[in-house]
Formats: sequence, structure tokens, C-alpha cells
Amino acid sequence: MSVKAIAWVWEHSRAEGAARLVLLAIADCANATGWDAWPSMAELCRKTRLSERGVQKAIRRLEEMGELMVTVNSGRGRTNRYRVVMETPNGVRGSEVVNPEPGAPRTEFAPEPGSPQTPNVVRETPNHVHPEPSEPTTGTVTERGAREAVDAPRAAGHERPAGLTAIPDGFSVTDSMRRWAVATFGERLDVNFETAQFISHYRSTGASRRSWPDAWQKWMRDSDRRLTERSARSAAVGDRRQQQTNDLFGRAMVRAAEREDLS
Repeated sequence: MSVKAIAWVWEHSRAEGAARLVLLAIADCANATGWDAWPSMAELCRKTRLSERGVQKAIRRLEEMGELMVTVNSGRGRTNRYRVVMETPNGVRGSEVVNPEPGAPRTEFAPEPGSPQTPNVVRETPNHVHPEPSEPTTGTVTERGAREAVDAPRAAGHERPAGLTAIPDGFSVTDSMRRWAVATFGERLDVNFETAQFISHYRSTGASRRSWPDAWQKWMRDSDRRLTERSARSAAVGDRRQQQTNDLFGRAMVRAAEREDLS
């Protein structure tokens, strides 16, 4: 599962309804770059609560939007292999980049082993999914060209709004931040552990913040709140179990006294 792929769908995908749900289910199986997802049709139906026909329709819609690439029967167990298209040139997504040409062929393939459903039918357009032209042509984008087009605005500093930055590579807790954490939370929180979780989370999601020390303080407060809530729930469960034990013990003592009276 890739948090980054799922976060991209939530934040950038234009898909709606069933198509968005299917894209989230596929992203849940993809790696951090959106590749190497091969969920079975049964798994997609289970996760989305859609029929097989509904999943197929959503996949075709996602392909037409340019947010999903499908390679038929190339995954594990001859499942389809999917790629969530997380980056497109010049911020353009959907049919403007990889929309199949009118009359593009539709590929039929056999259902997965053991599936009682009808054959899964999706649109496969190799010339658009994996273009390999010797020279750039209008309306066709190579993988390298797409990467360069996406990286160009990043290099120019145009990707993030003014004042927002990604988490610095060398982010670390200063002495004053550590003193604040100890004074605020005592020994309830492991500062080093929570900081490592904080850095990992924001590097994987690519989220931007205006002040990373402030974001770190908010993370620590949220962690302390969650810890307090879990402790309260655990205490409540412990109280209930103790009460149940006391009740059982009390009933056992009553039955023992009754048997002694009868004897």
C-alpha cells in the first residue's frame, strides 16, 4: 500500500463517483510512484462494493481521463497490471494528454481463473499508454518528456504557493523544541519516535507548510491527544472486565453457599 499514491488521488484526481472509488482501490495496491498494482477483479469489487461491470466501466473512464494505465494479464496470476498516472506534463491531466483516439480498438480478455463473471473488457491503447516515438510529435508524450515537463516547474519554484515549503531534508528538533515538549507532555510522549513519524509522514505525502516547527508542535499535540483517548478507552475496557470478573466471582460464591446449605 502507498500512502503517497492514495494521497495523490484524494488531492489531484478529477475522477468522481465510482471511478474515484476504483482509483483509490487501485492506488491502495500501488507503490509510491503509482506502479505495480495488480489487484484481482474480485478484490476491486470487494473493496468498492461495485459489480464487475461497474468496475470495468470505471476503469474505462479512468483510462479515458488519462489517470490510469492498464496492461492486460501481465500481473500476478495473470491479473491486469495497473498504473496510477500521478504526474502529467504541464499540469495537464485527462483526455488532453492520453485520451484514446476515436475508434481505438477495445481488447477483450478472459476472466480471471474461477471467476463466474463475463469477460472483462477494457480499452487498451498501446500507442498512447507507452509511446516510443523517435521524435516528439504533437499530442503524444513520452515518459521522459512527461518527467521533464513535470520537473521543469518544480525547478523554477512554481509548484508550491508562496510561503509554503516542503519539509526540509535536514529537519531536526532543536533544544528549545525538545524543552517545550518535555515541559508540555512530560514523559507521555517519545519525542524521538514522534519526530521520526512526523518526518516520514510529510515526506511520503509531500504536503507543504508555512512553518515546520509549528507543524511539529501540532503533530505532538495531536499525538498526545490520541494517546490520552486510547488510555481512557483502555481504562474503560479494564473497568468493565474487572466488573465482569467480580460479578462472576460473586455468583460463584452464592452458588457455593447454596450448595453448602443443601448439604
